Amino acid sequence: MKVRFVAPSPKAGTIEHLEPHRAQPLIDAGFAELIPPAKRGTNEWLKDMADQEALRVATIPQCEREILHVDRWEVSQSTRRDDGNITIVLTQGATKFYFVKGAHISDKDFKRQMDIAGCPANIVDHYLRVLSEKVDPEILAERRVQQFNRDYAAAKAQNARENGAAYALVGKAASISQERPR
Repeated sequence: MKVRFVAPSPKAGTIEHLEPHRAQPLIDAGFAELIPPAKRGTNEWLKDMADQEALRVATIPQCEREILHVDRWEVSQSTRRDDGNITIVLTQGATKFYFVKGAHISDKDFKRQMDIAGCPANIVDHYLRVLSEKVDPEILAERRVQQFNRDYAAAKAQNARENGAAYALVGKAASISQERPR
């Protein structure tokens, strides 16, 4: 409810939107007067509705409010795959959607399909430009070797950590059993 505070109130002269259960006692006590709603459909009415909605949202605890997720489009080149796979990624909150142009689809058809999906034209153009650049097979082979070496080193280190931890546990148990008096 929209009320105007009157003279006996410390807020005299101010106008506020209050919840009905708060506004009615103030009106009954003579601290405020009700301002009638504006005619429906006018700019004043739209402003009042926006103010009331802001008040309603403000009364909802922050943890219960719906969080707005903005769609984010980007061109991504996979770093985990050795084929240099290039995709268009749509991120909606925690969900990701991947779009890849098939070999038998023309650029025009792909642009049309991505437009229907809501992808901005500059993202599609960038994707097609990156996709058209040819990658040297020797560079791909070198990337495969580098990835293999990284994976091999990581697996070896993990294996050493696991074996070392097991050895430490067995060694500690053996030393405890030797120290125990019989």
